[in-house]
Amino acid sequence: MENYRKIKRTFNAVASTLVSQMLTLFPGDPTFTQIKDALQVLMSDRATDSKAMDKWFQTMNTNTGNGMVIGEFVMRRDESLFTLEVVDGIISGMSTKWPRLSQENKEMVWQYLERMAKLSAQGTIAKAVKPEDVQNMLNQLSAD
Repeated sequence: MENYRKIKRTFNAVASTLVSQMLTLFPGDPTFTQIKDALQVLMSDRATDSKAMDKWFQTMNTNTGNGMVIGEFVMRRDESLFTLEVVDGIISGMSTKWPRLSQENKEMVWQYLERMAKLSAQGTIAKAVKPEDVQNMLNQLSAD
């Protein structure tokens, strides 16, 4: 479970940096200001960290209704991601700004989103697989 927490902390740091970058590009933007404030609360309050953070962390695994999850759009760098109705947070905040971003800034955003998608996938695996299950599998393999 410690690995899961570590992955979530890294995910939060990446998301926070992306939001800060967006606020540099769009100073005072209310959507990114609100996301920044929410992230600061999530990152500082251990009591709400588990439930609220799990929901935020799993955003990349949200089904879009067409057989793909958000993380797949990100990894394909599919710009139609920013037009989907099922997205919220950072990605929905990007929808009106995406056309105004330079190619360099779009590349930067994709890199952050890709890192977040990978961390979300790692976290899903880390939470699903318990260390004792891994040890049991290894014991079975070595017994065979």
